[in-house]
Amino acid sequence: MSKRRMIKKAEAAEESNRMWIYIGAGVGAIVLIVLVALMVQSAVPQVAVVPTPTAVPDIPGLVQASTAPSRGHDDSLTLEYGELPPMGGTHNPIWQNCGIYINPVRPENAVHTLEHGAVWVTYQPDLEESEVAALTDAVKSRSFILMSPFPNQRSKIVLTAWGVQLELDNAADARLLTFINTFENGPQTPEPGAACTGGLSFTEG
Repeated sequence: MSKRRMIKKAEAAEESNRMWIYIGAGVGAIVLIVLVALMVQSAVPQVAVVPTPTAVPDIPGLVQASTAPSRGHDDSLTLEYGELPPMGGTHNPIWQNCGIYINPVRPENAVHTLEHGAVWVTYQPDLEESEVAALTDAVKSRSFILMSPFPNQRSKIVLTAWGVQLELDNAADARLLTFINTFENGPQTPEPGAACTGGLSFTEG
């Protein structure tokens, strides 16, 4: 092999080595950029966003909680409530199964069901049978409905979801279905997709 050919061969080998060095450096830079991006992302606090019913139909009489209800669990909890079912708050770790109950359910468990997206339909224990039947017909095909009497509530019928509530005088009120359609697994649900079965099925009666 002539000296000239040897020089050309050496130059070609050197050029090839430089190319692989450039490729390796490029790959290394890309890997470094990806690692830095992942480190930055992991360092940023991840804030859990709880949907709130900021864009809902104009339902006359609708009441929204003034502050976001607490979501703590307490298995020894016995809460004292006022005239109306609670719209949220600290509750029992076990939820009440969705369904239609003829006896009162424990509010501590029902609140957990609200957290999972249910609408709690309550009525005065002495409500006319025809009204109870009308309520039953309106909700019996729904998956995330909890219906039960609620002793001492001031209105004949009360609709409650997490953070929102509506009082009604009769089951024929058009706001009944508007409320259910809006808030059953609605935008205010803290745990959308959570179970409404597999919890408690017994009542207080």
